[in-house]
Amino acid sequence: MNNDKPEAQMLPVLIDNQLLLFEDDYGKRGPQCVAQAHRKKRCTNPAPPDHAGHHGFTRYLVRELGGYVTPIETHPPYFDHYIKQRCEKHLYSSDPDAVAPTWELFDVDRHKGRIPLERASVWTPTGVQRMWLDGRTGTDTATAAERGSDIAEVLSRALEQRRDPEVTTKLYTAHDKDGRLLYIGISDKMGDRLQSHVEGSSWMEFAANISIDEFPTRRGAEQAERERVKDGKPLFNVVHNDHPSRDVDLIQYLIEKGRTDLLALNVSRG
Repeated sequence: MNNDKPEAQMLPVLIDNQLLLFEDDYGKRGPQCVAQAHRKKRCTNPAPPDHAGHHGFTRYLVRELGGYVTPIETHPPYFDHYIKQRCEKHLYSSDPDAVAPTWELFDVDRHKGRIPLERASVWTPTGVQRMWLDGRTGTDTATAAERGSDIAEVLSRALEQRRDPEVTTKLYTAHDKDGRLLYIGISDKMGDRLQSHVEGSSWMEFAANISIDEFPTRRGAEQAERERVKDGKPLFNVVHNDHPSRDVDLIQYLIEKGRTDLLALNVSRG
């Protein structure tokens, strides 16, 4: 097949369990017979006899691409017509080929941009695709009870993802040069958040190092923040940090640093 012909249309045909493509000069009407006919010209007949060898078009799931192509689906005894790309008249004749058959086995990397692809509407890569569709024919293979169970599970996961979207969130912990825990926070835009601390948070002038942990979801980071604040009792956190000695500890720290001015009500803590 000449891949330098971008104008050529690609027609997929499902033969047994293989998806094959060829450049369709007919424009999605099927392969033309390649036999040399009279006067050394190529036969103009379609390769399958009047398309009797296929059962129309079917959806074929290409798992690597996460979507469907719509090929002609053919069955015995018409495989030979497609593979040899010969019409009924020339299938067993000794006439030579006028052109070589243009079949090529579908390759995800080489052909994904040359065929129409209908994206599968699924919540997960293995969810609805595997539960509802057979990879070759696209037919429903689940029983009603299985479908109900599968759908409930998929919808549950989908709802959970809606409540807790998969947005990478960072939890950051600030200590001073003596290792004193100053502040714990979370953000999915770490650069912007640290800049806001530099501009308006009183603890930043004491920070000697900031460690960062990454969580796949914001809710996971929020839970970890809550637990670490309660356990660590950082000096400048207010939320989740209601232990009895919090205010006393903060005042004592600022006295040690000679910065009691930071106790003013309009000074940002976090």
